[in-house]
Amino acid sequence: ELSSNLEIAIKKGFKIAENIDLVWASSDFDHKIKLQKIIFPEGIAYERPNHRVRTFRVNTIFSLSQI
Repeated sequence: ELSSNLEIAIKKGFKIAENIDLVWASSDFDHKIKLQKIIFPEGIAYERPNHRVRTFRVNTIFSLSQI
């Protein structure tokens, strides 16, 4: 039972990752914050002097979906 639940969760994660642009566009503000925390678990930083956004780590499932 546990492995089937895990398998379902992994498949759902990949489905979201494959369509992240559509999921993001159709999400409200609160859902976007949750997605952002899932995608970038260590957060996002803004470098004011350079006007650049930095990410420290991308969740592995989103990295794998790019392969």
